[in-house]
Amino acid sequence: MVDKKDFLVPSSFIQVADVNRLGEVNFATSSPAQNVGRKTFAAMEFNKIQDSAAPISIKDEVAPLKRYLNRPACIISGVLITRDELVQFVANKLGGAHFDDGRNKPNERAIQAMTQYSIGNRPALIHEMLSCGQVLAASESTKELIAALGR
Repeated sequence: MVDKKDFLVPSSFIQVADVNRLGEVNFATSSPAQNVGRKTFAAMEFNKIQDSAAPISIKDEVAPLKRYLNRPACIISGVLITRDELVQFVANKLGGAHFDDGRNKPNERAIQAMTQYSIGNRPALIHEMLSCGQVLAASESTKELIAALGR
């Protein structure tokens, strides 16, 4: 039964191997998204040639919704960004739900820097939001919830 267990989400996230080397990462995303005829699984841009083990990697898991939202989804200029921070930024700063310019979190500067990146001819921030929606829609928990609501 859906209400008796965690809402589970197939999740890709950024695993940090060496936090001291995050500054080597200009941009990274672990968020898969489908776009007309193309699926992007992950993207990384380093500012230094990686001649040893990379400071980050992409991992997959099926996670409870809370963990999915709080795992690092991307890195901008060496700053880890969670999906929760991305959703809050869109809601608060881009007019998605409400605007609250009194709240200026340190990671918001990094999220605003996402505007200089694009993935598959789409702004990186939009890619991240699209990925969240597609992953949640494809979740078995979502399918179970829809079936239960239809009864």
